[in-house]
Amino acid sequence: MKIIHCADLHIDCKFKNLSKEKRESKRFQLLQNFVALVDYAEKNEVNAILLCGDIFDNKNVLKKSLKVLQDTILGHKNIKFFYINGNHDENVEIFDREVSNFYAFGKDFSKVNLGDVCIGGISFHRQFPISLTHQLVFEKEKFNILLLHGSMIDDQYCEAFKMKSFADRNIDYVALGHIHNKSEGKIDKRGIWAYSGCLEAVDFGSVGKEFGFYELEIKEDKFFKKFVPFSEINFQVVELNVSGVETNDQLFKNVQDALAGFAKKDIVKLVLTGRKKEYTELNFGYVAEKYKNTFFNFELEDKTKTVFDMKKYASEKLSLKAEFINMVMAEQNLSDEEKEKICNVGIEVLKGEDISL
Repeated sequence: MKIIHCADLHIDCKFKNLSKEKRESKRFQLLQNFVALVDYAEKNEVNAILLCGDIFDNKNVLKKSLKVLQDTILGHKNIKFFYINGNHDENVEIFDREVSNFYAFGKDFSKVNLGDVCIGGISFHRQFPISLTHQLVFEKEKFNILLLHGSMIDDQYCEAFKMKSFADRNIDYVALGHIHNKSEGKIDKRGIWAYSGCLEAVDFGSVGKEFGFYELEIKEDKFFKKFVPFSEINFQVVELNVSGVETNDQLFKNVQDALAGFAKKDIVKLVLTGRKKEYTELNFGYVAEKYKNTFFNFELEDKTKTVFDMKKYASEKLSLKAEFINMVMAEQNLSDEEKEKICNVGIEVLKGEDISL
């Protein structure tokens, strides 16, 4: 038997940091991921798909999104779907009627037998009932899977559950949702737990991580597991220090090198850092405009700090800037580094510029 374990699709995620057009495109792409996942299952003769919560981003599901999900499930009668609610899609119903190849676990533990494999689950609880572990009754002879959505560490959404409380319950695999990064570990000598993570990256906190699902195979009393990468659009953040860059030609070459290797489908944020001289006219706006259509989405964040010519300002006559700088420089209780920082901030204030504290 082949089984796919996935979670946290976050269909209908709003992606507020994107433009309206790109926001819609990205949202449709998350929905397409589900269809592509089921197509993969069909081609690879997968028997069941475990949907471990947060399939939707919120409980107010768009009707057109729900319809795609329903039609995809109904169109693949040979695949059984098992669904638990997460904290984002808490109380969402995918079907309001009984469907032969779809089973939704409720707030109370229940289980379904598929020959030698037993799949049990319980939908999301902000505080898992103390009695939960006592409800987990699995037959020793079967391969037993438990679906849960939550965390092993307390967070703002729910109280943590203790994985050790599932030991010695004849559980072979705990299929988890909620944490967006894949991870795994042991329950006891018999069983393991795993977070599949998201199918697709949904924010810049996902940079450098791998996204997809777990494919399980139970064959002749043996268990095989592999992670299948599935993400098409990745979030990328790159920092570029422009200290010492004095011409736009040099800036453009450095940016080009920094962005090399990113795919056209990526969502890219370029963060410019470092110290630039006051009269160095580096055209960051040109960079933002040049690359806005190179990737799925591009944004530039300017975190550079301006370095002022203190000797020039200190030598000005009848100048508040000169008075301020000379007063700071005469202060004996400040280090040279502190004096420079205070002078820079003071010049910014006196020039009416943004303060770079």
